[in-house]
Amino acid sequence: MRTLMLFVRYQWSERIATSSFLIGITLQTAAMCLAVWSRAGSPTEVGQFASRSALFTATNIILLGAMSNISNEFKFFTIQHVYTSYFGFPRLIFFRSVANSVICAPAVLMPIVVACVRFGRCDLATLAVLGLSFVWLAALCYVATYLTNLAAQPLAAVPWLKYAFVLFGLDLLPLPGGANLLFPSHWIVTLTHANLSGHLCGFALTTSGAVALCFLVTRSKVERIVEEAIKSGRRAA
Repeated sequence: MRTLMLFVRYQWSERIATSSFLIGITLQTAAMCLAVWSRAGSPTEVGQFASRSALFTATNIILLGAMSNISNEFKFFTIQHVYTSYFGFPRLIFFRSVANSVICAPAVLMPIVVACVRFGRCDLATLAVLGLSFVWLAALCYVATYLTNLAAQPLAAVPWLKYAFVLFGLDLLPLPGGANLLFPSHWIVTLTHANLSGHLCGFALTTSGAVALCFLVTRSKVERIVEEAIKSGRRAA
């Protein structure tokens, strides 16, 4: 826990160091809260809109954090220590991913809290959405860290991942054959009290599958890229 809190403080200091980013996220979160408050519909419909709003903002934060998870180790000349210490590279990415999920708390909580206050209710489905959101954001950061760093320029890969995880993962655009079901975030934004157990199972299967597939397919490739960068004295982009 002490190690995790250290990473949380570290990631938070990185995010707030960029004033334009902080102002942009704050304004976006405020706009989402106003949209939730003025949204017409039943408590269930507004709740689902709130969960989409929360994950929309948090996904932007997560993808930027994932892009810099490895490059920052080069920036601060700590990558060699990570590779030679007991801590290890996969463990570093795990702790950074969880920390990035934690610092998304304001963006995740605010729209959902606004929906709860508006209707004066907070049921088990709402709590499940909150819990699953943080689990998914940590998993997304872990997966996106490896995916973005497969590219020669990780920054260039971020918009493409954003399009996929926002447009399709949040059910903004339906995919043929029900392919949206493959995105863990689909099971969050469509979760209600009536389908709670089924959506929990769907979320667990898709999230574990995404992390396992990423770990098996991309981990060795990314580690080879990082090792070559260390040997040649270059910094990761």
